[in-house]
Amino acid sequence: MSKLFSNRRRALVFLILMLILLTAAYGFAAGITGLPASIYAGEGETTVSGYAISSLTFSLDASDPRYFDQLSFDLDAAATTVYAGFGDGVNPISWVSCNAAVSPITCDISTILVQPAIQLYISAAQ
Repeated sequence: MSKLFSNRRRALVFLILMLILLTAAYGFAAGITGLPASIYAGEGETTVSGYAISSLTFSLDASDPRYFDQLSFDLDAAATTVYAGFGDGVNPISWVSCNAAVSPITCDISTILVQPAIQLYISAAQ
């Protein structure tokens, strides 16, 4: 009979300790303050419409045709930031900044080798 009371006593002590710990944890979490009410955090999604690209042309370096020289193209809407990227299908994409202030948009791609380039990416934002 004393063994039965001993197990109940252990269970009761365990339950009391758990209640004390849970109360302390709740009090700690409720005490976190200092963030202004205007600060929000979260996650969301939206549709990105994209640009239409036209008049895409490139030229090779006249002194070393193993390299590109310049890329130019038009977008169907204004963009303030434009990058062109070239990939070989294996290594990370090599990105270059483009001049979005002119029409057509131009990119200096004189550091890009022609041989491994099999992918062209254009990233533009307003």
